[in-house]
Formats: sequence, C-alpha cells, structure tokens
Amino acid sequence: MEPFFGKGLLTSGGDKWKSRRKMLNSCFRYDILKTYMPILNDHSRLLVQRLQEETAKDSTKVTGYLSPCTFAIMCGKPLNIVNMLTFNSIACTTITLI
Repeated sequence: MEPFFGKGLLTSGGDKWKSRRKMLNSCFRYDILKTYMPILNDHSRLLVQRLQEETAKDSTKVTGYLSPCTFAIMCGKPLNIVNMLTFNSIACTTITLI
C-alpha cells in the first residue's frame, strides 16, 4: 500500500501512527464535521449535475470534475468558496500549484 498511498497515517504503524492519529483527531470531531455537511451537500449536487451533462458523451475524464469538487469541499469554509462555479473561476490555478 505504501507505494500507492505514500508514508502517511494509512500506511504507518506503532508510535508514528499514534502521533499522527492524535494530531488529526481534533479535525474529525463530530461538531466540526457537521459544519461541513451543507458544503458537502451543495458541491455534491453540483457535481452530480455536471456529470449528468456528460452522460451523452462516449467517455469523460472525471478527475476534471472530482478534483475541483474535492478541493472545494475541503477548503470551502476556510477559503469561503461558495459554489463550484465561483471555485472554477477563481481557484483552478491553486489546484495546479498544489
């Protein structure tokens, strides 16, 4: 798994896993995650709408939709990204830089 996922929480063990898990624990508290639900729902709906528009095509590169959507969900509150339309127009360069 390490070649695919790298050296992170998922692939580490022992003391390294414990310290990383402890550090991330505060990020995954229920009250914090609950505040992200409206953002998750809004962006998920927009993603479904955009993917439905692609169904007439023979194939679609979904990463062009999933990457911006994931970024917008993760950074929606800190960066005040209101919707994916705003996101696509102002922050695609950010994803490229990251």
